[in-house]
Amino acid sequence: MTSTTWAHFTRAIKALALSMLLVAAVGWWSSSDGDARVLGPHRCQGVNVPANAGLVSVFNQHGAGTTYCLARGTYTVRERVPLDPGDRVVGGGPGATTIRAASGTSVMFAYYHSDTNGLVTFKRLSVGGANRPRGENCNASCGAVMLADVRIHAVGVRCFGNGTTCFAGGAHDIVVRNFECDKNGWHPDSLKSDFQSASCMKLNHGSLTMTNSYVHDNYWDGVWCDHCDHVAFVIKNSTFVHNGRSGIVWEVSGDAVAGDHALIKSNKIRNNGWNTDGPSSAWAGIIISDSSNIEILGNTFGGNNDGSGGTRAIHIYDGTRNPEPLHDINVHDNTLNGDRIQSCATTGVTCE
Repeated sequence: MTSTTWAHFTRAIKALALSMLLVAAVGWWSSSDGDARVLGPHRCQGVNVPANAGLVSVFNQHGAGTTYCLARGTYTVRERVPLDPGDRVVGGGPGATTIRAASGTSVMFAYYHSDTNGLVTFKRLSVGGANRPRGENCNASCGAVMLADVRIHAVGVRCFGNGTTCFAGGAHDIVVRNFECDKNGWHPDSLKSDFQSASCMKLNHGSLTMTNSYVHDNYWDGVWCDHCDHVAFVIKNSTFVHNGRSGIVWEVSGDAVAGDHALIKSNKIRNNGWNTDGPSSAWAGIIISDSSNIEILGNTFGGNNDGSGGTRAIHIYDGTRNPEPLHDINVHDNTLNGDRIQSCATTGVTCE
């Protein structure tokens, strides 16, 4: 090796060593936004939070717009962790970084701000386990990751095992991508007809955009828009399997304000409707109840239980809760695999 080559080699080694020191100093590592169940390359620059640290104590030391870089490991939440507008909670990957609620912790994250247009973001982690004791009357507030009136983005996140739901209450304008949501809504109070909210997510206002996600094994509904207003409810390229009542519910929605609508496109919706013990007379892959302005196209159905021994892809119901008659319900170019669509002949409904 010539002296010139050796000099180049030693400079390269020193540069590598310096970059490794910078990584350690500022909290920069690699992993991907990709599939919620797979790790790949990414980076996080912000406040390093070591595994097992008390999140409330750490988060209280920093202001709005902070990025928290969580290490691989488990964090146990015993009280609500306060988030500020613009905060980002970033892990090393779902399954690698887990935030889990301690016994009796019913809500995991809080947002104490009047600015309801604030945004909080979760990325590349698993979060869940929010709970109240199984025998307690908790009126559908039996366990959730977040209920605050705030915008939420979740990318590369798994949300699991909450007593009622992952995101609900005041949460609005939710965007999820590469999101896995499972085993939520197990608490008996979450299934009572007076307080029924068991789901992966239940919205009441604002929009939802879901893409490339996996919603499965929730005890009642997958994603549920109930009396939604100011809503664009858009679900694409996602999978809904083995949810208790239905994969997707569009209920008393679509007419609150001009422009409210739903688009359900290119999803796999199969084998939902197993929990026929719940308070319902309808089970299906998708439920449309007293709602309008929805397009359902390019989806693949199959094996969705109708509660009476058959299978049903879509159940369309026109009741008395919405004074507007059904209109602009457009169902076309779906693969049913033996599932039926109920009420296609109803005025305001088009099935092709």
